[in-house]
Amino acid sequence: MKSIFLAFIILSTIVSSSAEEILEKSDLSTMEKTLIKIFNPFVQRIGLRKITINQDFENTLYTGGVVVENDVVKITFGSEFSTLYPNLSEDGYAHILCHEIGHILGETSEEVQKKTQILSPEAESDYFSSAVCLKKLFREYDSMELKFIDPVVKAKCLTSYSLLSDQLLCERVAMTGVEFFTEFHHSLRRIKAISSNDKFYALPDLSKEDKNFYTFYPSLQCRAETIANGAFCSTSEALWENEVQNWHCQNGLGKRPSCWVK
Repeated sequence: MKSIFLAFIILSTIVSSSAEEILEKSDLSTMEKTLIKIFNPFVQRIGLRKITINQDFENTLYTGGVVVENDVVKITFGSEFSTLYPNLSEDGYAHILCHEIGHILGETSEEVQKKTQILSPEAESDYFSSAVCLKKLFREYDSMELKFIDPVVKAKCLTSYSLLSDQLLCERVAMTGVEFFTEFHHSLRRIKAISSNDKFYALPDLSKEDKNFYTFYPSLQCRAETIANGAFCSTSEALWENEVQNWHCQNGLGKRPSCWVK
């Protein structure tokens, strides 16, 4: 538990910074611009104005968070946060952005929460990232990176989708969680925040299943499973876009994993 808490403090905590120390990023990448263009209409649909990506020049290693200020969705990273993740792929970074947007657009309503025990907002945002956000982004921002596709993912995407283009999109999205949390694991090892046998922060493996139940931050294994399952859910994107309250897959390969939903 001590190593978990230490890692959380090092990689996730931010102290208060003044407005002068948090500046909107001016040199947005094509991927960042595409994401903002896609999701600005959806934040406007709930009465907000726009999404911005910002840099914190005081807490330079801050790994990401989101707030709403003056009707603006502000996603903020430390100005040097990428130094923690030297091998982070663009797809992995896209997941972080989608995860933060998920805290605004993808959280379950109180009515649905009464019927389903959901106690992890972090896992909810991971599921939104893959079930909705990354699919929309990668369909429009088609800069596929060469990557290893887990045979488990390939088989499940083949089962979940009939069109080849959808199968390839599913594979790309599903592998994003493994890519990001593998780099997250190595980052913790580099700063000696965890030991080699720390099961909570162990390298994710989609041939396995986390049997534990988490109420806040799930294990890396659980979160990678969540992202993969969101990719396998073929109905979530359209249901969410049409404002169906319970837009998640309720069964099958795309169902939210039992490590955070009962």
